[in-house]
Amino acid sequence: GEWGSESEGKYSVMRYTGGGSCWQGPQRSMKVSLLCGEDDYLVSVAEPSKCVYEAEFMTPLACSPDMAQAAKDQLASMGVHH
Repeated sequence: GEWGSESEGKYSVMRYTGGGSCWQGPQRSMKVSLLCGEDDYLVSVAEPSKCVYEAEFMTPLACSPDMAQAAKDQLASMGVHH
């Protein structure tokens, strides 16, 4: 796989291309969007067109320090402490 472009957020999208050929279709490909979240979690998987897959994966590794602090502040304001 390869990381996405700068416009997508360099390390927020992974692209996998050149997969097995579909019957009467293109080679399989997948785009995985990484979302900031407290735990590793597969949020969704879809096939928007034949043999083209998209997934959203939540992970703390996708959080910038600012995003992580904002999430902690929001939890603290709700009375949740980690």
